[in-house]
Amino acid sequence: MPPILLLKRLLSLMVVGFVVAVGLPFERGGLQAADYPKPPPPREYHVEIRYQIYADLNQRIIQFQDLIRYLESIGFRKKAAEDPRAEIADPRQTRMNGTIVADRVRQIRATGMSRLC
Repeated sequence: MPPILLLKRLLSLMVVGFVVAVGLPFERGGLQAADYPKPPPPREYHVEIRYQIYADLNQRIIQFQDLIRYLESIGFRKKAAEDPRAEIADPRQTRMNGTIVADRVRQIRATGMSRLC
């Protein structure tokens, strides 16, 4: 066997041996995640939502208002924008900030035009 292949095989065996040696204490109950206290999850999250609405002005306004209505219906509280008119009309405005209850964070993605940043 050429020395390069022998070296590669030896190295792979060493890696496997290291993984087994490091992983054994966790499998045998030596250290478990439940052993350490963890803080309770927050009641609400501060989120930044990125959205895209590519439409002419009238359609953009309608779609933006629909987005806001949906977000408010799931409990999102939007932080006031610096320029509310620009936020509605300007297609380069693609982010909004606010807070939402922890158990409803995943519902933000249901709109199809938004995602969490």
